[in-house]
Amino acid sequence: MKLIRDRFFKWMYHHSFWWRYYFDNMGDDARFNNPKTYDTKVGDDMVIMMFNGNVALNNVIVHGGMADRLKGITSVYKVCKEMKKSFKIDHISPYKLNQFLVPNEYDWHIEHNKVEKAKNTESHILDDLNLKQDNKYFYRRLKLLCRKKRTLIIYSNAHIISDEEFRSLYHELFRPSNMLETAIRENLDRIGEEYLSISFRFTHVLGDPIDVYIPELPQEEKVALIEKSILCIHQIHSEYPKLKILVNSDSAIFLDRVKLLQLPFVYITPGTPVHIDQNMESDIISYLKTFLDFYLISMAQKVILVKSEKMYNSAFPRYAAIMGNKDYNVMNI
Repeated sequence: MKLIRDRFFKWMYHHSFWWRYYFDNMGDDARFNNPKTYDTKVGDDMVIMMFNGNVALNNVIVHGGMADRLKGITSVYKVCKEMKKSFKIDHISPYKLNQFLVPNEYDWHIEHNKVEKAKNTESHILDDLNLKQDNKYFYRRLKLLCRKKRTLIIYSNAHIISDEEFRSLYHELFRPSNMLETAIRENLDRIGEEYLSISFRFTHVLGDPIDVYIPELPQEEKVALIEKSILCIHQIHSEYPKLKILVNSDSAIFLDRVKLLQLPFVYITPGTPVHIDQNMESDIISYLKTFLDFYLISMAQKVILVKSEKMYNSAFPRYAAIMGNKDYNVMNI
């Protein structure tokens, strides 16, 4: 029955316009801001993961943050390996990915101007945040798309892989660029000893200019949440007195408050935290901080996410811990 269903589904997809239209668009409110007409060929049987800032939902870019992009990339790469499709990444928004990550065991690099001029292409959005479909849906859809003998341009943050697969596929695809590798070594030298990582994801509740759709807390509640979070840092230090603590957060307000304390056991990487889907005008140093934090978290002895009811359950430290094969815990306050 499963074989009959899959074959029927495949036949309907390839032979029925209305079925294909429904399948490609159901629940998908995203749209292309700047659709392009392609006029020269890149190559058949190629899948290109696209991050160009041209796909949005309600005028908000929906490529996702760094963790969303990485899980989308590794998920699509997994299917391409299974289907023996050539896999490339065209990541130019809001920075060129090869400024921070370069090909490791697999060459995923492609020139953006070649993609712009390509023909015989199809563009598809697999948006985990908005389609709300399960992993089987994304996996089935990707396999169907990969059967096509043409170049596919995929916009996706869908997650269809296990933690072990993410770690393995990530290291197949990526290693730090020279700039990022230098920054990692410099910061490890500054830390100077073994450390654990504590992450805080406040979104907009403290007043930082990110995730502005989330209500900002009243001043008294802001102060209470900051003090509670700082108390948590002291508590963790008392449990692990021999380890330094790498503190990272999406809130510059919180990090500035921690810096004022000048705690000798705390280390914060230089730069201003940004969300790469929302801070499109930031400089390269701010984006470098994001990648630097990701790698430093992955090298910590222990990775902890601290959260309260008002704070976000961030995937960023979790995927860093998976990439580095480190112990990960959530601490509720």
